[in-house]
Amino acid sequence: MTDYQDALVLENLDLVNWVIRTRISIPNRPLLTYDDFYAIGCEAICRAALKYQPDMGAFAPFACRYIYNAIRSEERRVGKE
Repeated sequence: MTDYQDALVLENLDLVNWVIRTRISIPNRPLLTYDDFYAIGCEAICRAALKYQPDMGAFAPFACRYIYNAIRSEERRVGKE
């Protein structure tokens, strides 16, 4: 990752917690814990920073969508096992 991408991730890392707290229901998920969701979200925000182009608009909404989709994909994957 470039220095710019690192800075994006560090400045917006609180988005991972925000997405988990506002968009994901943890008590109903016995196979995944908050720590699991947080790890998935951190990986997703890094992937978002790698794909982000400044002409796309603000980074926060873009990253939130990446985080949310990654968590939901993992929930579906774990639910099928």
